[in-house]
Parts: sequence; C-alpha cells; structure tokens
Amino acid sequence: MSHSKPSASRKRKVEDEKKIFQSKWEVLYFFTSINETIICLICQQKVSVPKEFNVKRHYKTHQEKFEIYQKDKRIDKLNELKAKLKKQQNIFHFVNKPNELVVKASYNLAHLIAFHSRPFTDGEFIKNCLIKTAKILCPKKIKDFNNISLSRNTVAERVNDIVADLRSQLTKICKDIEAFSVAVDESTDVKDVAQLSVFIRGYNFKYEITEELLELIPMHGTTTGADIFLEIEKTLDKYELPITKLVSIVTDGAPTMIGLKKDLVRKLNEKIGKKINNFHCIIHQEVLCGKTIDLDYVIKRIASVVNFIRARGLNHRQFASLLNEIDSEYEDLPYYTEFLQDLAFLVDITKHLNELNIILQGKNKLVTTIFDYVRAFQTKLLLWERQIEQENLVHFETCKSMKLQDPNFMFSSYSKNINNIKQDFEVRFQDFKKCEPKFALFTSPFNFDIEKVEEDLQMELIELQCDSVLKQQFTDVGVPKFYSFLPPHQFPKMI
Repeated sequence: MSHSKPSASRKRKVEDEKKIFQSKWEVLYFFTSINETIICLICQQKVSVPKEFNVKRHYKTHQEKFEIYQKDKRIDKLNELKAKLKKQQNIFHFVNKPNELVVKASYNLAHLIAFHSRPFTDGEFIKNCLIKTAKILCPKKIKDFNNISLSRNTVAERVNDIVADLRSQLTKICKDIEAFSVAVDESTDVKDVAQLSVFIRGYNFKYEITEELLELIPMHGTTTGADIFLEIEKTLDKYELPITKLVSIVTDGAPTMIGLKKDLVRKLNEKIGKKINNFHCIIHQEVLCGKTIDLDYVIKRIASVVNFIRARGLNHRQFASLLNEIDSEYEDLPYYTEFLQDLAFLVDITKHLNELNIILQGKNKLVTTIFDYVRAFQTKLLLWERQIEQENLVHFETCKSMKLQDPNFMFSSYSKNINNIKQDFEVRFQDFKKCEPKFALFTSPFNFDIEKVEEDLQMELIELQCDSVLKQQFTDVGVPKFYSFLPPHQFPKMI
C-alpha cells in the first residue's frame, strides 16, 4: 500500500504564519518589540516566534514574582523595565562608538597612505607617531590610538575596501549617463610597464556632469591600437557603459591612437557604427607649441660653461681671480649679451605659456571654455608680435628690465619667434577650429544664425529663440545647466 507524500506547499513555515507582536503583551507579559525582535523586559531573552503561546509560556517562569504588580503599579513597573532596557542599549552604543571611530580613523589613514603613493608598511610608522603625540597631548586617549590597526595587511585590506566602494559608486553613476567622452593616455612607469589611463566625462538626464578617472590599466605586452581598444572595451563593460553612448575621444595624438590603419579611433568608429569626434589633448598641444621657440641652444651652452667652471673648485677660483684682475663689473659667471637677450625672452614667453597651461588644467571645465582660453592666447600672440617688433616690451617684464639697464639691447627680432608660436597654434588646434560653430551654438543658442545651423535643428532653434521664459532661464543659470530645463518632447534634437 503506497503512501502519498505531503506536498511541499503544505509544509508549515514560521515566516508564512505572519505572526506579529501585539501591544497588549507589554502589560500582560512584560514583553516589547525592538526592530521586529521580541524581547522579555525582565530577563532580556528573545522569543524567536511571535506567538502568544510562546510569550505566555516564557512569562510563567517569572509570573510568581511579577503578578504582585497590578493596574497602575503594573504600568509603572513596565515603564521602569523599558527605561532600564533603553539605558543598557545606550551603554552598549557608547561602548561601541569608540570602536567605530577607531575603525573610521584606520580607513582615513589608509586612504591618505594610498593617495600619497606611500608604501603600506608606513602605517606602523604613522601609528607610532600618533601614539607618541597622544602621550603628550591626550594621555587619557592613548588606548584608542593603540587600537588603531595600521599593519601592512590591514592597510591593504582598507585600500581594497575603499577601491571597491568607489568602483561601486562610479558604476551606479555610470548607469544613468546619457552620453560620455573618454580621454586616453598611455605612459610608462619606473619599471617600464605601460600604464593606460582612461578618464570619463559624461552627463545624466539632469545634465549633472561626471568627470572621473575610470581605470588605470597596466599593459605588459604590446600597446598597439588594437590592444588599447580591447582594454577600453573591457573597461566600459566593467562599468556597464554602452559604447554606443560614446560621442568623442581625446588622445595624445600618437600613431597608435590616430594612425592611418589599425589605430584606436578607427576601431571605435567601426564598433559604434559612426564617426565620433576625435581631439588631440589641448594641454598636450599647448606644450608642443611652446617647443617651437627653438632657443634650447641658449640653455645648453650656458649650462655647459657653468658646469665647466663649477665642476672643480680650482676652475672656479681661477675664473673669479681672472675677473678680479681685469676689474670686471661682474664678480662671477658673466654671460654674453646675446645669451642674456635670448634668456630674457625665453623667461618671459615661457611665463606666458605656463600661465596658459595652468588655466587649462582642472576639473569640470567645458571644452568651449578651454578653447576660449586658447583663442584668447592666440589673440595675445598677434598683439605681442606687433608690439615687440616696435620694441614695445610692456608685456615682457624681463626684457623690459634689461632694456632699461642698457638701451643697446634690441628685441625686435624675437617677433619671428612669436610668429612661429602663433602659426603652430593655428596648425595644432585645427580639430577644435572645425568644431567652433558647434561650440558657438552650444554656448549662445539665442544669438546663433538660424541659416547656419543644420536643417534638422532649425525648427527647434526658432522655437527656442522665441521663448522668452527659456531665454531668461539661460541668462540665470548659463550652460550646461540650462539644457536640463528644455522639455524633451519639445526639443528632442537639441538635448
């Protein structure tokens, strides 16, 4: 005779009974509920299943002692037991709080060690420094400082936790990105390992900008365009970024990045199915423009002479003695006039280039703003070329100072050097020059000529330019935040 097995659906489960704590149990049985946990106020024991039978059975173990409390006295006793339990919990919280602060301190110090590229073994040294300081400033807290864990393994674990948390936050942000650009740079570390830096800049539907270092990828093999493409593809997949949302890329201009055959940009275009914007790093190009000054021989020859004189004490003493014998106005290491002129011009023009370089750097800068800085510098070059040709040195302080000391110094010939820099800027920034109409439309949509815009945008641009409310909004918030106020159904192509 066969026996049928009971079906799985008929098995009783505690969670299926959906028993909940009832407030009347507080007065009847001196029980309370904290975070869905049923606790006896008398002995602090927990009841796993919130059923009255279980609660009542437990109370019977204390009934003889607590049945004497009735009516108002019972309520007073209940409140007393509740206050006692709350006080105990506060004590536990107070005890745990220093431990939480110690762990927090450990994480913060580990972050500093990693941020400053210090070896993880420095953690123990830092801890010893803290203990020595605490003994002097706050002896009563010495125990807390001793409890800070900063061993090499602990620091490594903390750093890994921080990395995992940052990656999790960045992945969450990337899921909401509507479109993004990447900047790619390949360099070599001290161990001759190629390191590929991948930066991302994107915006979400609220036009909130995200600009972060996405990944630093060591490349132990070859670094061809195909290799770099595969690493970028893996990185984008890792952060759940669809490659179809990629709209532009910035590189260092190397052949592997923008060559004619198997370069990175070509492979990205093929993968996406359309041509994306490709730019050469604007700061890198600015540095290359500075190299057209072609006055390296000045530094090399001066350095050679100085090094020879300074190399041996005898050489230096004999040279100083020679200057003294001929009653030279210089006490040590004079330079030829032409060298001084070249050096003065080099100091001034390098100062101007450095100022441009610094203003181009930094986070959260729009490409339109950066290109404005470059255009302003090109205009300055035109002015400087004309002025220095006329011996007007108002913007070249070192040269001006020399000319005040000796009017025989002439600087008009350096207009050619400025002209060379100007021409190099024009050549190197052609890719940005081509995008100038798009930049103008983005930054000044209300002043842009309708006939110069692409035909599929003309109707939306007319509606935009005639909307007085949006025009005021543009004046109030500026770009790029203004575009978050455009209704998607009315301006689908402009946003």
